[in-house]
Amino acid sequence: MLTSLKKTIDGRFESWLKRRVPQSSRHQLSSKNIFIFPSGFGFSYLALVILIFLLGTNYQNNIIVLFSYLMLSLFLTCMFATFNNMAKLSLEFVNAPLLEANKKGNVTFKALSANAKQGIRASFREQSQSIAFDLHDQEHTTIEIPVEVNERGEHIAQRVKLYSRYPLGLFNCWSYLAYPIQLIVFPEPIEPSMANFSNSLEEAEQGKGRQVKQSDEFYQFKAYEQGMPLTHVAWKQVAKGGDWQVRENQSLSGNDDWITLDSVEAGHIEAKLAKMTYLVIDKTRKGHAFGFRLGETILAVQSGEQHLQACLTAIARY
Repeated sequence: MLTSLKKTIDGRFESWLKRRVPQSSRHQLSSKNIFIFPSGFGFSYLALVILIFLLGTNYQNNIIVLFSYLMLSLFLTCMFATFNNMAKLSLEFVNAPLLEANKKGNVTFKALSANAKQGIRASFREQSQSIAFDLHDQEHTTIEIPVEVNERGEHIAQRVKLYSRYPLGLFNCWSYLAYPIQLIVFPEPIEPSMANFSNSLEEAEQGKGRQVKQSDEFYQFKAYEQGMPLTHVAWKQVAKGGDWQVRENQSLSGNDDWITLDSVEAGHIEAKLAKMTYLVIDKTRKGHAFGFRLGETILAVQSGEQHLQACLTAIARY
């Protein structure tokens, strides 16, 4: 019953929030979209003010009563200071990169303010990671808010939460901002034990190609680069004090290959897509040209970062 009640309350709150703070590519904070409430420390402070006031009136001590008034004025001053620290801050969505599943990525925003802002934190709702930033007068800066998604596909980003407890932590001030952000997430790469490359699109469509194992004929040594599989490192050479190098198989060094679902060994569709991801990243890193087909998506033989992005996007959306 409590779970059902919580869902009902959350649903009504989300509906109200959509009307109160509608989606936009740029938001400016104001009284319409800023929420402020005393923190736990703030409530404790207020309780202390009341206690001191009662002591002063009970003992008819005007100095103690005056001190309680002074503490209350500080409490109210902090409320306005906390609100003004958030007000008139603008946050504009800039870019969302391709994301790898189970790996942190950063969504880029541009922050702008007419006056100084201090102790602002930003995060996506339901995300544990956040960033902190300050702004000076008439300054704009680029901020990158971390996000992590566990599943492949296209996802609508949660609202961005901006919050602050400046200056004394007596009040929590926050806002939930909705942006038209679509997160495209490709699977975490898995190295295939076998690959089946085709030399043309016709061969790929007919399921023809040359079958390749990672243990195929040795081709050459290459200098080790960060991110390369440690299983390919020539450890004997490293043990003798030599440079870090990796073995490259002859079968994986060719150009003009076509990568399709048939390029990897049979298995669950998600596992096959993860292995395709490894192949397109591996070939791009080595500077090899390759064609790509997945479902209705056909990409001609190319190489380079733009080709890689197109392939990963197709895998994410499949």
